[in-house]
Amino acid sequence: MNRTNIMNIKWSVILVIFVLLPLGSQAFGQEAKYYALFLTKFTDYIKWPSVGTGQKVVIGVLGNSQVATELSQIAAAKKGQIEIMQISQAEEADKCHMLFLPKEQAAKFESLNQSIGNSSILLVTENEDLAEKGAGISFYLEGSKLKFKLNKAAIESKNIKISNSLLALATVL
Repeated sequence: MNRTNIMNIKWSVILVIFVLLPLGSQAFGQEAKYYALFLTKFTDYIKWPSVGTGQKVVIGVLGNSQVATELSQIAAAKKGQIEIMQISQAEEADKCHMLFLPKEQAAKFESLNQSIGNSSILLVTENEDLAEKGAGISFYLEGSKLKFKLNKAAIESKNIKISNSLLALATVL
């Protein structure tokens, strides 16, 4: 087994632990950290047609969200593999590979999703029901566990490739 396969297995196990990690009342304020961890790990299991080897993946966050701060801290540790961008309007989404839509911005989903169209931009939301409406990934709580729904058809329609490891962890629609 080569080093890449071992690292992929290692990160898969870590991601599974985070999926199964309870979000009890003491962790409620730390949801932004969990979202940021998931978003950055997703970049290891998703391939965009416009991102070649050694190129940065740009993760955008719509509006002011603690998730952007947490993402910036993680991106600094990844040394140039990920760039974080806070955006304020849908027109700026074309600079991103992945765009996180916090709950506070959910009212902008329809216009944002329409603006993105079939561009190779993965839309990730904090609202469980938005995966059914066209978002690529939506987070949700099951009991006290943070999980995610993955709209495989919506993602594949954007020519974005998803690894089987990520599909195995998701609730696939």
